[in-house]
Amino acid sequence: MLVYLLIYKCKKYNKNKIINKPPRKDIPKYALISMGMGGLSALWLIFADTILSSITLVKNSLQNFSQISESLNNEAYIFIFLSVILFGPIVEELLFRGLIFNEIDKIKGGAAPIILSGLLFGLFHREPVQVVYASILGIILGFVYSKTRSLPLVIFMHMLNNLVATLPPPLAKHEILQFVNGFQIISIVPMAYLLSKLYKKGSLTN
Repeated sequence: MLVYLLIYKCKKYNKNKIINKPPRKDIPKYALISMGMGGLSALWLIFADTILSSITLVKNSLQNFSQISESLNNEAYIFIFLSVILFGPIVEELLFRGLIFNEIDKIKGGAAPIILSGLLFGLFHREPVQVVYASILGIILGFVYSKTRSLPLVIFMHMLNNLVATLPPPLAKHEILQFVNGFQIISIVPMAYLLSKLYKKGSLTN
């Protein structure tokens, strides 16, 4: 019901402002940006755990975050797939990029809708350690949306980010998770280059 309501609300915007499709050859580049987003999340959690964990608020938040992750691991993976990987990104992108971003954009353009919709996206996650990295991810997704005006694209990037963060049990092995985390962190460098290119040229197409 919520999905249909958000789609209905988003329909009032110019179709070209929300469902542009980037060239297919650019999709791997946006996927790499999504991997870099995961790398930023990983670095933040490492930093919070090793440097900031002496702060009571951070320590408690890390413990709560760990408990949430543990409870998710105890759920049937089909539930995780549907709620975290499939429907979660659709609802959140329709709300924060499709609706909130465009409403702010009508009042004040430029960086305002990118930053404000990103911060609201972060606050939506409530847990302090999540608020920080979710805000960063929200700002990146908002920036990509501002340049591409493609809700399907940012939904795809969001889904990929959540998929990699919640791999199915056969792939959630220690060695695989270490490799994935390492690849995500390395991906921060090409992500920065691609975002810079998107900022300067408005497109990732050569």
